[in-house]
Amino acid sequence: MRLIASRAKLLFALAVSAWAPELAMAQAWVAPKGETTLAWTVEASEFRGHLLTNGDRVAIGATASRALLFEVDQSFSDRFAVRVGIPVVATRNGRDPSPVAGHSGIDDGHYHSTLQDFRITLRYNLSLEPLVVTPFVGGIVPSHHYETRAEAAPGRDLLEGIVGVDVGRVLAPSEPDLYAHAEVYYAFVEKSAGVSTNRTEGSVAVGWFVTPALVVSALGSFRETHGGITITELINGNLSDEQFLGHDRLLDDDQRRAGLRVGFQVAPTWSIDGTWLTVVSGSDTH
Repeated sequence: MRLIASRAKLLFALAVSAWAPELAMAQAWVAPKGETTLAWTVEASEFRGHLLTNGDRVAIGATASRALLFEVDQSFSDRFAVRVGIPVVATRNGRDPSPVAGHSGIDDGHYHSTLQDFRITLRYNLSLEPLVVTPFVGGIVPSHHYETRAEAAPGRDLLEGIVGVDVGRVLAPSEPDLYAHAEVYYAFVEKSAGVSTNRTEGSVAVGWFVTPALVVSALGSFRETHGGITITELINGNLSDEQFLGHDRLLDDDQRRAGLRVGFQVAPTWSIDGTWLTVVSGSDTH
């Protein structure tokens, strides 16, 4: 009974935060066979400019986005689960007086909304104690061909295949008041304009149950793109026309983020949480 109760608490702790696309793809703990989880997330992002190739911050190319994400997670056994979801995204360019592509198309200062990319993740738990280990595979499939040649582009419109692993552990054996969770995955990304943007991403969360219904977590994540276009190349004009116009989805995007999350279980079947994240450092990225 203690193991069942512990897993239930940890599933609550990770149920929403683990699926946010900027933070993670999956989670280590799998819900019991037959359980279905529905998740809705409203996400607001504000990007004040870009980080240059050397890491300097410049207030050029500011953007803002609002997203409504919906996901369904179904456990087909105590070890195997499938998660499917898609976000609706609304984006606009910021107050930058001269976006790279000029004030044209969707870079008109107004919000433009569209369905973005389907996301699917299949995960299988290999072990539960003392370390939870759950490999996963997944994919990202654009729902349609949307605009990508603008600061306000809602996404990358590129196919992705993903392979990774989640690990987790209760830090207090007698009662899961403290836990740690980590993830790393590699994304095989469709090439565009002859440019590869395969990447490695990872995240870590350390959480504390203040009460059985209230959890507080410290979060961190990184992204390392293997290839891509640098902002230095963009500024120096060392690109083809196709690469220049499509540079927003082809950047050599490297970044580190940190943040906090607070989650509250309102009832046995539903919970609410809030997460705040900020870019700590990076290069060739928003």
